[in-house]
Amino acid sequence: GGTPLEGEIRVRGAKNLVPKAMVAALLGSEPSTLGNVPDIRDVRVVRGLLQLHGVTVRPGEEPGELVLDPT
Repeated sequence: GGTPLEGEIRVRGAKNLVPKAMVAALLGSEPSTLGNVPDIRDVRVVRGLLQLHGVTVRPGEEPGELVLDPT
């Protein structure tokens, strides 16, 4: 307890994990970068919902990256 977590996690697997990871990224106090994000309807819907709630969602530096900033 009390120690901030920081780092990188590589997750392989299902495309339907990304919308859940997008929502989980809001638990942080700093921007989170998700890589290898597929261009699928679920991701676009969650992106729109997050933006409606004030979250900044923008492309990352690399293709397939999304940066989510809840601040």
